[in-house]
Amino acid sequence: MEFVATNAQLLLQKPAGLFILAVLALDLMFCVLAVALIILFRIKLLFRIRERQGPVKEFQERLEVFAAGDDSALDEARELLSRLSPGVRASLFLSYSRSISGRMREQIVSLFSTPRQEVQILRMSRSRLWSRRLHAVRLLELVPVEKAVPLLVGFLRDPTPLVRLHALQMAPVFPHDEVVAAVFGMLEGPLALTGFAVKDALVRMGPSVCDRLHKLLDARSSEPALILAIEVAESVRNPGCVPRLMDMLREGPPEAAAAAARALGGFPSPETRDTLRAALTSPHEPVRSMAAHALGRIMDPAVVPDLVTAFPAPSFNVRYHCAAALKKLGEPGAKALAQCQKHEDPFVRDIAWYVGNMPDFAMTWIR
Repeated sequence: MEFVATNAQLLLQKPAGLFILAVLALDLMFCVLAVALIILFRIKLLFRIRERQGPVKEFQERLEVFAAGDDSALDEARELLSRLSPGVRASLFLSYSRSISGRMREQIVSLFSTPRQEVQILRMSRSRLWSRRLHAVRLLELVPVEKAVPLLVGFLRDPTPLVRLHALQMAPVFPHDEVVAAVFGMLEGPLALTGFAVKDALVRMGPSVCDRLHKLLDARSSEPALILAIEVAESVRNPGCVPRLMDMLREGPPEAAAAAARALGGFPSPETRDTLRAALTSPHEPVRSMAAHALGRIMDPAVVPDLVTAFPAPSFNVRYHCAAALKKLGEPGAKALAQCQKHEDPFVRDIAWYVGNMPDFAMTWIR
């Protein structure tokens, strides 16, 4: 203590010492003021949260009453919603949009769609921060269609992958020509995401993609884009794709032809059956394999001799899919499979025995 007192006296006797003590005092005062401001801010935040909880809770109760069949509750919910900030309304909309559909969803969208909310979404869509652009994508339903479609097209070309992914999830909500063209453009563009995300968006768009899908199949562009288009055609089940898939199976590159053969299994008809029977003699192993697989899906006993002829192949995939197809063809296929178990080739015998003794429920896994 004597040491501290002595040093303090020395500091007080010099002008520089007085200056140092004044600076320390100011630092201490600023620290106390900062702590006081933080405490006041927290208290104010707590009060604001409590003020919001009341309208939010009442709003949720009004929506429950509306869902039970009382349409008058919607006007009361709209009045309660007007008391909340755009940020709180956006959070509420996102929480409801995940769990509702049909008429209730349409009413919720109209309830949350306000000019003030629209201005905020448009401002976020122009932000340099990808997180704000992502938030704008998720709220696009609250913007009028004539403004939402150009915004969505821009988001589908956004440099941030996560923004593009959410834009793909939103694309089926706006199945307009511009949006469909932008999604198809992602098949070959440098900003392409995983094929699954693009395929999922196109499939959920339904019939609106058929015209461009036909043009893409006719154009025969890059092989990855072509294979993805064939997979979409298989999922959409559009009969207009069948002639194009047949041509692809006969004349396309091996990988695309194999994908076309698999897709044709979803369009059972005498024409597709005969085309697939001819594909069993293809020089390319993936094409023969997928042709056998597709014939199993068509389930026409007339193809049993063709499958038996294609069975003794060097490729395991061809043998396996021929055996699986015979297993699905009922009694004629079972008899043919039993004969294959006596074949001179041990590999043919083994796969015929394995598939022939496979339980019926396991065959549902082979699609």
